[in-house]
Amino acid sequence: MYLIKILPLCSIMILLNIQQQGWIRQEISDNVIVHFPNKIDHNVVNGREIFACKMFNCAFMVGIARAIPDYTAFEKLEIPVKKKIVDDFFSDFIKAKLEKLDIRDVSINKIQLGGNIGRSLTYSVIGNPNKPSSVRFSQIFIVKNAVYTFECWYLDNKDHNHEKDIFFNSISIEIR
Repeated sequence: MYLIKILPLCSIMILLNIQQQGWIRQEISDNVIVHFPNKIDHNVVNGREIFACKMFNCAFMVGIARAIPDYTAFEKLEIPVKKKIVDDFFSDFIKAKLEKLDIRDVSINKIQLGGNIGRSLTYSVIGNPNKPSSVRFSQIFIVKNAVYTFECWYLDNKDHNHEKDIFFNSISIEIR
């Protein structure tokens, strides 16, 4: 019975690993690793590190910015105070991200990867005659004193869930 339950999970893991073999492993920092489908462009824009590439009308990006200015003091706070600071940070960060766009159909969920609390964000950006609407997905985590934003944007009106899932499932955060 145990084998019947675990066999489908193993099959999925093997399939994802095989499909991900052509993807490029990128160490974003000492703590964060993600896979991209092809060659990555790396830039610094307004003090924010950006890793990005495109594939099949899909854009993949990781942004890194400073999140908690005095991280040493933050570490010394009581857990309920830390939780409130982090929740407030996510709320403000997402609000600032979305207020610049003409959006609809927003979905925000709390997520966790390892011991890291984050937010998952899905929204549609309304297009114009020169640029069609697009669906965007984000996973946002605070790791030590930095905020990491993992993005997948569909650049057309087609479904690219397979590529999106490979990208998001490849995120690895390890606190060393």
